[in-house]
Amino acid sequence: MIPALMAKNRLEDAKSIARKLTGYVSRGSFNWHIALIQRISVCFYTKEFEEAFDLYKIERETIYRFQGLNEFWSVINVYLFLLNELRYINRK
Repeated sequence: MIPALMAKNRLEDAKSIARKLTGYVSRGSFNWHIALIQRISVCFYTKEFEEAFDLYKIERETIYRFQGLNEFWSVINVYLFLLNELRYINRK
């Protein structure tokens, strides 16, 4: 649903649903990781890079990671690194 809303340029709806999704699932679960990935995607699309980085930091604090999602997190990591190098993010 979130990608469809983003494609239709309904960014506020996509952002609202993405925020709600993370509250409906157990932290650290597979679905929680998927919700975070979608929420970070919305942040990238709306140029809210600091929020995307904060969400990524939360994910990095989780103990269990799912093998099938490593590629998603690797791409997000590289994208955030690039944004940091271009000075769009102030890493702390």
